[in-house]
Amino acid sequence: MGLLTKDEYLATFVEPMRRLEADESYKPVAIGEYVAECSRTLEPPVVREQLQIHHVYLNGNRSFCHVLIHYSQHNRFLVIVVDCNREVVRGHYLLDLNEEYSW
Repeated sequence: MGLLTKDEYLATFVEPMRRLEADESYKPVAIGEYVAECSRTLEPPVVREQLQIHHVYLNGNRSFCHVLIHYSQHNRFLVIVVDCNREVVRGHYLLDLNEEYSW
């Protein structure tokens, strides 16, 4: 399992980041087992069955997708970073927008 540092996470951004629509996909990669492993090790505030994909973003050169999974608290997400070129999970990052932007 790869917990990404903030710098590693930010390195996967290429503008413009674009949110995929509900009926749109791009090189889908199975992330269920990875999310299950994150649930076992990170102990989220909810059971794994309650974790829900909130948004999926594709970076500007289509090399990485960010799958934002709602972490049961306002503006907190488990972000699964998918390497679209290799079609594998690159790692994950715990994103707290409240902390990032002092909301």
